[in-house]
Amino acid sequence: MTSVGAAVGLGNIWGFPYRLGEGGGFVFLAIYVACVLLAGIPLLYAELKLGRLRANSPASAYKIAGGGFAGWVGLAACFVVLCYYLYFGGLVLREIILALGIRTQGNLFWQALFGLSALVIVLGGLNSGVEKCSKIMVPALIAVLAALAVYALRSNGARDALSFMFRPGLGRLSAQSFKRALGQALFSLSIGQCVMVSFGSYLQKDAPIARYAAVIPALDTAVALLASLTVMPFVFASDGSPSAGPSVLFDVMPEAFASMRNGRLLALAFFVPVFFAALTSAVSMLETQASAVAAEARLPHGLTAGAILLLALLFGLPLSLRESLYPLYELVSEKILMTSCSLVTCFIFLRGKKSSLPELSPKGKSERLLDALLKFSAPAMLIYSVVA
Repeated sequence: MTSVGAAVGLGNIWGFPYRLGEGGGFVFLAIYVACVLLAGIPLLYAELKLGRLRANSPASAYKIAGGGFAGWVGLAACFVVLCYYLYFGGLVLREIILALGIRTQGNLFWQALFGLSALVIVLGGLNSGVEKCSKIMVPALIAVLAALAVYALRSNGARDALSFMFRPGLGRLSAQSFKRALGQALFSLSIGQCVMVSFGSYLQKDAPIARYAAVIPALDTAVALLASLTVMPFVFASDGSPSAGPSVLFDVMPEAFASMRNGRLLALAFFVPVFFAALTSAVSMLETQASAVAAEARLPHGLTAGAILLLALLFGLPLSLRESLYPLYELVSEKILMTSCSLVTCFIFLRGKKSSLPELSPKGKSERLLDALLKFSAPAMLIYSVVA
């Protein structure tokens, strides 16, 4: 459940709907599913396998497997994502306060409060903090989103939303659509950020890794669809634009709720589970970085986590002052760092070091299939996303 909590977050509820809107609905959805099946699941399988090496940290795991400093590249990607995650997590917290009828301006305070909430859970440790947080929040999130989706599908915008999402058509198919869908898959599944490598180290030796690699993306995609089935009908009902970009969740949705009966109650019912989803992912990212740096530098875990949080808040400050800088954070984290780390992951398994590292060897038909996809379709998609 912890790994599911790491994957399920703002990437599903905020990232997926706005990229679905920008990508043209059905076209984006079809490409996204292909990216998850042919690249996301194999890469997730590989990262869980690397975690089985039981190294001190993801950085050491990559080094042992012959990936050089790729682990540090993944941890850098995780840090950059955390920087803007804290900003958007603060926006979610602010929307909750506004829905309660309390007027507030600015986001720095809420951004810091969101980060401190994640730090408190991390200091509770993996079993008592992160795992407990995920066990409670993920099922609650799915239940609330399902209820809200049913409500949204009864609105005036439901027919247009369903047509936009599921009516077949390739009118907006392009290389940019593919790059957007693959980037969303990496971001949403926490691939190329060393998060899954870290959680892989906690799995039992006989854990069914292939099954985990399939179940996590399935639940992740289901939550993303539920979020879209909630957001898109409200967007169309309020005459908003589905291609409004990252502002869909924080501009279009509050306006939609404001125009509805019991709008504040609906806003609370929506943004509270969004906050939980964002918090579980932020906790996973902070824990991954703190554990890795503490192990490599032999520093106290709590002190390291606090220092990383402070640095993330500082590096996220430009985004707080100018939200238009978000594409730069996205470029560095997804297009450069996550993609680079994922390509090295493919190279490790393509080169094969299984004789000296039996933990990486495929076991059974399912793992052999994923191993094959990891050597062919996954690297091909990653390379195309770079050169296209």
